[in-house]
Amino acid sequence: MPITITQQQIAINQQITVAHDMSPQVRLIAGPGSGKSKCIEERVNYLLSNGVLPGTITVISFTRATASNLKRRVTNHCVSSGNGHLVSQVHISTMHGLALRILRQARLLRNFPADPVILDEWEQENIFDAEFALKHGLPNSRAKAIRLAYDAYWQTMQNTRLVPITATERSQFNVYDNATKRNYSCVLAGEVIRDCVDGIRNQTIQASTTAMVKYLIVDEYQDLNTCDQDFVQLLTANATSLFAAGDDDQSIYSFRHANPTGLINFMAIYPRAHLLQLDYCWRCMPNVLNAAVALLRGVAVRVTKTIQSLYSHSTPPVTGAVHVWKFASGQREAKAIAESCNALIRAGLDPSEILILVSNIQMQIPLLDRELTRLGIAFSKPRNNLTNSPIMRFILALTNILDNPNNYVAHRTILGLIHGVGVPTCFQIGQKAIANNLNYRNLFYTGCPARMFAARENAAIRKATAVFSIISSWNTNDLLQARYLEIAAILQANISPALLATYVPEWQSLSTTFPPQMTLGDLCDYLSAYTDAERINVIQAIGARQPSPPGGLACTTLAGGTRCLKILTMHGAKGLDARVVFIPCIDHGVLPSTHVLGNPAAYEEQRRLLYVSITRARVACVLSCAGARNGNQTSCLGLGSFARFTPSQFIYDMNLAVQNRQGSLSSAEIMAIMSDCANI
Repeated sequence: MPITITQQQIAINQQITVAHDMSPQVRLIAGPGSGKSKCIEERVNYLLSNGVLPGTITVISFTRATASNLKRRVTNHCVSSGNGHLVSQVHISTMHGLALRILRQARLLRNFPADPVILDEWEQENIFDAEFALKHGLPNSRAKAIRLAYDAYWQTMQNTRLVPITATERSQFNVYDNATKRNYSCVLAGEVIRDCVDGIRNQTIQASTTAMVKYLIVDEYQDLNTCDQDFVQLLTANATSLFAAGDDDQSIYSFRHANPTGLINFMAIYPRAHLLQLDYCWRCMPNVLNAAVALLRGVAVRVTKTIQSLYSHSTPPVTGAVHVWKFASGQREAKAIAESCNALIRAGLDPSEILILVSNIQMQIPLLDRELTRLGIAFSKPRNNLTNSPIMRFILALTNILDNPNNYVAHRTILGLIHGVGVPTCFQIGQKAIANNLNYRNLFYTGCPARMFAARENAAIRKATAVFSIISSWNTNDLLQARYLEIAAILQANISPALLATYVPEWQSLSTTFPPQMTLGDLCDYLSAYTDAERINVIQAIGARQPSPPGGLACTTLAGGTRCLKILTMHGAKGLDARVVFIPCIDHGVLPSTHVLGNPAAYEEQRRLLYVSITRARVACVLSCAGARNGNQTSCLGLGSFARFTPSQFIYDMNLAVQNRQGSLSSAEIMAIMSDCANI
């Protein structure tokens, strides 16, 4: 590595200084590849080393998968530092997990038959919305719109979000929400944080309850919504130490109501806070990082950064490269990218060190798929909506029950996916359970009262009961390959032939790529992950945990394509990096897309999305656009069979020259990239 020992030590010392800062509130701005996670690992270790009771330390991250990954990292670091006997008592979870813990301690979950689970997007639409629509004779789309309006209100604290809802609909929703979440022991994502905020403010949650959180560490602070930020502020009012880490330039989740101004205006809430920043990027070579940083110049509201590549003064000098190509057509663009990938692989670059990032799956992937396949290049495609498949959802529900036998929603999911059951039957069973004050989960374990349910409903309950009986002897430590045939038999007996024919091949194909040491618990984490990056982290954690068992089946590629070239969405790649990154379709009207033009906030978020995408590259990034596109590339944009495009304004904002291009990377360009790769 050309980065000198002195340079490395300067950067490491800065991370340690940041991690050891004991100011009451700390805001850490940590750009891409600067070591934010390492700071969090060391902060937990430092607190434990200085006698802080582990049960008073809480670390929260954005999603279940990122929290699990952070927990593994923190645990490994503390174990290696001699604090392994303490770290298991540190609370590391999502924000929702923390909220549920506080509500439980305050005895505000007593009306639930078991600790409630947070409904994910599929469960909200296919269970909550579908049954709400049935109960009140609404179209599913209207039921969803009402629920989303409430969700937006809970997360943004803006009453105006409820204006489109009538008084009747509000009453219907409130009654339904209260009954359903207790029957299925669940809550919507937005309301659980809001319940905590309201409880602390009206003192139904006492200060003695929140006092258990003495040291609060918040990862990805820029992804918090307004209600999340209020929650954190209320917790810190009780003499809680706050360590908030994030990067407003990497805020790309406004569709989840993320609000980066909480990080930007941190001092307005915490005037005594110590503002810290990590100045060194370990990941990107100078030309890559400088191009990305230039993209953000001129953005009016952001935290000013001083981040620089550690390769800037390396020995020997290593600069990296950013290419901007313009092609005559989208077909030529896809062909050039595929041929460039092929040339890099033939030159010795591991295929897993190449990423192709797309902003529009429907528009961009078909041509890339065709060209990569033509050259015989193995690649994986985005799986961001993996559990929208009924087969994957069924398997996820099975593993959720193993992980938490009191997961009522998983039981309802299995029931609804069994052939011949459907939402109406599930709805009737649920309504009768509510009306007769029955425990919903117990219907499948202790039997149903005689003649309470119709014949069709009893048959559905018996089918689901048979499934739960089979998996009662399983546990999360069972190897997937040991249970694979039993899973297949359950699917064969309970899923409709049409769905089996359509979706089982996808499951079979995916399962052949799993490492042989994958357990059912690992499978639960994998299927629960929101993005490809999160799933890849799960697979990598399995590999790091233990080698393949004796006689284990070999796999040619890891799940999600961790040993092959990967096509990912820009959002799905956050958390990953590769030596070479291709980002096609940087056209005006694609990125930025037409729907954000005239919307400054959305426009700037797409600018940040491109920034995040470029900074996935360690050595080289190739941005490309086309003067004309046709066929699927234009029809899916609503532009007919042919359209002309101009390069995105984002390209010009980076002050990069646009090169008219006919083909792929040249031999000289390949040689330069491979030379830089040798110096990582």
